[in-house]
Parts: sequence; structure tokens; C-alpha cells
Amino acid sequence: MGEVLFRLNEELGKYFLYRALRFLIRKNKEGLRSYLWNNTKTFALCKAKLGKFRGIHEGERVFIIGNGPSLNQMNLLKLKNENTIACNAFFLKSQKIGLPLKYYCVEDIHPAWDNRNEIQNLNCEGIFIPYDLKWMYRKNKNINFLNFHRSYLQSSDKNFPYFSTDASKKCYWGGTVTYLSMQLAVFLGFKEIILIGIDLSYKIPDDAKIKGNVITTLGEDPNHFDGRYFGYGKKWHIPDTQFMNDSIIHGFRECKKAGINVYNATVGGNLKEVPRVDFDSIVE
Repeated sequence: MGEVLFRLNEELGKYFLYRALRFLIRKNKEGLRSYLWNNTKTFALCKAKLGKFRGIHEGERVFIIGNGPSLNQMNLLKLKNENTIACNAFFLKSQKIGLPLKYYCVEDIHPAWDNRNEIQNLNCEGIFIPYDLKWMYRKNKNINFLNFHRSYLQSSDKNFPYFSTDASKKCYWGGTVTYLSMQLAVFLGFKEIILIGIDLSYKIPDDAKIKGNVITTLGEDPNHFDGRYFGYGKKWHIPDTQFMNDSIIHGFRECKKAGINVYNATVGGNLKEVPRVDFDSIVE
């Protein structure tokens, strides 16, 4: 473990300048895109497609599905008749057990790229992907592109990370795809959000390759419900579980302000503050 931490610090130091320059470039690009998004016909189709989802589930509940190993302790087939928002490589589980997906999203470049073919062919009612990842995907009527802001880092701002209630205008990064899922749930009109599979527990394998803040797995993935999730050759960002936790709590508070209840039905896990409910007690 000591060697892994040493390598992490060394690589992160080398990566600092690159990340700073990338941040500035992204921030300017996102500012320009936001202007064009709201003031030109270039993005009119994207906004129109997204607008059709506004409030269509008014008053209903939704299960936001994380990808922690705790999912293997749950009977997910109970969700067959429920609204769901899944993400990243959850299709490995849903296809295995025959669980239909309602909605799907991805925002991290690595799972978006590694799983692009499977994502492209997902059979669900809506797929939501940041516009800056559009180049990865062929035209698909079920894919909806978002004005997604990654480079607005103002950690000293008490409102950071920002939270959007209107995904047709913009959405914000929060260190975990669960944060995007919560913004989408609000936009879709859900009044109750149940979180599952949010374990917030990661370990970096000793044999993993580390470059900057990117990890390449050389064996099975120990951190998700399936060893193939970030399995051999897959890339993933160094996880900041504290920031993930804080972002989800911030989303929980923003939802509460909007009169939306958020509950945590994860089996175990390290998510704090979000009220707990028992999964088996709330689904048939």
C-alpha cells in the first residue's frame, strides 16, 4: 500500500500542470458552448429533444442505480416495474439478469469510451450523454446530449458543486455519475429518489498502472458488482470518495429544497447523512 501511495503522489505531481492547462481550455470551451446553446439554432435539436423529458414523471419515484458490489446482495428483479436510472457498465448486470432499463447516463470519458458500443445499442427510453463526448457515438434517436459543465471548479464556493434542475439548459459535474443522475431525476419530475449500490468504497490494486489521475486495471475489478466492470485494460480515474459523498449530500439537500425526497437503500456502504430505507420493504 505504501508503494501505491508513493506512486500516486509522484504521478499526481507530474500531472498538475497538465490538468491546470486542460482546465482553462475546457472552461473557455464550455463558456462558448453555453452561449451557443442558448442563443443559436446549432443546438436547437438537442434542447428540443431534452425538453420532451421535462416533468414527464411528475410525482413518481425512481431508483438511481450505482455500481457497487452491494448490488450482488439485492434482488434487482424487483425493479422490473420501477423507474430506473442506470449508468456506466450496469448493462453487465441488467443483461445478465434480464432487467429492463428505463434511463441511462454516463459522463466520465473512460467508461463512455470503453463501453461506447454497448451504450450505443442500449434498449431504453432515454440515454443521456455530455455533448463533449458526442464524437464517440453514431446517430441514435435515444441518445440525448447535455450541456454538461466539468470545468467550473470553485471548491471555496459554498454552493459547489452546482446543481441543475433544468437539464435542457445545463448540468454539472460532481465527481460521480450519481450526481448527474440526481439532476436528471429532478428534471424528469420525480418526487422520490431511491439510491442503491452507492457503496463509496474503493481500493487500488497493487498491480494497477497509474499515470496522472488515471488508473489502468491489469486484473479483475474489485470495486464493482462485476470483475469486468473496470477489468483488464480498462481505465478509470482515481476515486475521491469523500468528494463523491459530499456531492451526493449536496444533491440530497438541493432536492429537499425542491420538495423531493431522497433515500439511501444501499446494502451497507459509506454514504452518510442521506436517510436510510430498506430496499425489500419498499418494493414488491
